[in-house]
Amino acid sequence: MIEKKAELIFLGGSYPPMETDLREAGFNHKIETIDKMEVITGDYMWGQQNDTFTVVGDDLIASSYFVKMGTEETDDLNFKSERLMAKTDFFRALKDLRVGSWERKYVDESVMDATQWSVRIYFNHG
Repeated sequence: MIEKKAELIFLGGSYPPMETDLREAGFNHKIETIDKMEVITGDYMWGQQNDTFTVVGDDLIASSYFVKMGTEETDDLNFKSERLMAKTDFFRALKDLRVGSWERKYVDESVMDATQWSVRIYFNHG
């Protein structure tokens, strides 16, 4: 889609921004003010994965924590990990994924049991 928009503009046409384009531009404009991002994925069969990305200066600490369904936090099936990454690489990945264009919620009432996920982004200005 991005390539087709660029091609249309290159050929002299115009492309009025859609709501998702405006939302993405607004997100990308304030991406440098992200303090933390929490991503939770899981289902009732396997368990829950918690990933937290915390900005610390020019770096980012990525923490992962997995809990297998029906186990205690201390069980061997669960794991924790932490790694350091460059903040710029993380922000570039968010732009590449077009996170700013995502809808606030995705709900399919016809699905009864599937992977559930959530993303929370915290900005340093509230």
